[in-house]
Amino acid sequence: MILKLTRKLVGADITVLVLEGRLTLGQGSLQLEDLIRGLAEEGIRKVVLDLGGLTYMDSAGMGAIAKSAVTLVQVGGTLRLAGAGERVASALSITQLDRIVSLFPDLDSALRAF
Repeated sequence: MILKLTRKLVGADITVLVLEGRLTLGQGSLQLEDLIRGLAEEGIRKVVLDLGGLTYMDSAGMGAIAKSAVTLVQVGGTLRLAGAGERVASALSITQLDRIVSLFPDLDSALRAF
């Protein structure tokens, strides 16, 4: 399955992006980067990536998350990750990306952290 991204507004100022499928080199990683850049241009500063539906992520996918975090930080924003499955969470830990972007066990925890 290719990457499916769904955008939801939670409260007045938090945007949740629900990722489903595979975040890999090519369309998926570019789609995420473009969407985050667009959110930053719209003035969105609080973003959570809900990774619960993500089945696989390669190094390009991890790079897209890192780049997305930097994009938001540059405009005074914050990116949080939530609900990663065991394989995805392990990849985030091994690459130490979870030290750059906060990873929460579920969406509610990530939302409360703002």
